[in-house]
Amino acid sequence: MYARQVVLNQPIIWIHLNPYPLAIIGDATWTNLTLSAKIRFPSVNASDSAFLAVRVRHTQCVTAEATGIFLWLNVGFRSYVISSDIGALKILDTGLFDGSIIGKNEWYNVSISVHNSNFTASINGVEISSLVLPKDAPKAGFAAMGTGGWGYADFDDLRIEKKLAEE
Repeated sequence: MYARQVVLNQPIIWIHLNPYPLAIIGDATWTNLTLSAKIRFPSVNASDSAFLAVRVRHTQCVTAEATGIFLWLNVGFRSYVISSDIGALKILDTGLFDGSIIGKNEWYNVSISVHNSNFTASINGVEISSLVLPKDAPKAGFAAMGTGGWGYADFDDLRIEKKLAEE
């Protein structure tokens, strides 16, 4: 059994437009953790992108202003973006996948890890990025997963491993 982002159209706007459907998990005080999940983009009505994120803040009514450390997988462009905001305006790293890495109707093991100021991301056990976070990056926050728009994306085997600061 897996979770699916199932809303294909923006629902009725009650407060603010939210172009990024997301689910938040955990505690606003989480700092050092690894978040992993299997992600799949179905062949019909799929979102162009999906994300995993750590240290997510500001997710109340205006989720378009959420900050954190986001790994965006862009299946249509065969690329990834790591940003410190949900809109991917504050980009920390980018890269392209070789055509065999990301496609539709396949499950991908995606993992992100943050420990103090160090961040790593991997797909199917292959590290795609390792970086030192800027000083203004969020220091604590929720874990999250979501999509870049109103299309399907599937999430399975979600795992959260909290780490001690000394590890």
